[in-house]
Amino acid sequence: MVQKFVFSDETGHWNEGECYIRSWIIVSEDDYLMLKNKMNLCKKINNVKGEIKFGEGHDYSLFEDLNFNAYFTLTFCNDFKSRNFNLINQINSQDISSLTINNRNIKEKILNTLKNSLFLNIYEFFHIKNTILFLQNKYPSENFIFFIDSPQCQNNDWKDIFQEVYSEFKLKIINRSEDEIGIQFADILAGNVKKILRNIDSYLSGSKILNNFDKKIISNFSQSNGGSSAFLNNPQIVMWKPEHQSFVDKIITLKESHNE
Repeated sequence: MVQKFVFSDETGHWNEGECYIRSWIIVSEDDYLMLKNKMNLCKKINNVKGEIKFGEGHDYSLFEDLNFNAYFTLTFCNDFKSRNFNLINQINSQDISSLTINNRNIKEKILNTLKNSLFLNIYEFFHIKNTILFLQNKYPSENFIFFIDSPQCQNNDWKDIFQEVYSEFKLKIINRSEDEIGIQFADILAGNVKKILRNIDSYLSGSKILNNFDKKIISNFSQSNGGSSAFLNNPQIVMWKPEHQSFVDKIITLKESHNE
């Protein structure tokens, strides 16, 4: 069975800003070795001595001929905030005295912990599950080792979710992203996708121009895969709602306008 590597990183906090995007970069062992060489050159070109992360002023043209595939999962932060969770309502309805310990009000800490757990077990669960379904559909005869940048939760909690979804793939969580160039590349792609989607109206109007590396990323995009195969949409909007369709239509138009 062919073995490939998957590197994943997130951009944006799951509860802050407009969206939370997780990139999943798929490379072979040979292409991973090429990525290492290109990453070292990229650091020199951009005058970066240590870890390189996404930056809009950086030159990523070195990666245009790198052989890789990418899958992106996306959550709109307001979607989570707008949901009515009974557990949160119950905490909010408590008398303040029941949430005070040693004269300290711990309500906000309890709520933040609870929200983090809800996001992990509902939204992040589908970020992982949809990715596994995507890989099994696209690469049915291949095996994967996952390398994940330390997530916005306890590592063991994330591992438990991953193993619950699919226990056959190996998983390694990287606590120091500066030690793994694959994670740094995943950060670059996640940041690029966030930039593309944030400026999508400008790209469609022509007031901003996509560079060749942006176009290579967009070549991975795919939408309108139907309800039963929604996990094949790329970027894949977790907890998609009809109100997101206008945004999806823009992604489709952007992809079609840059087909090579």
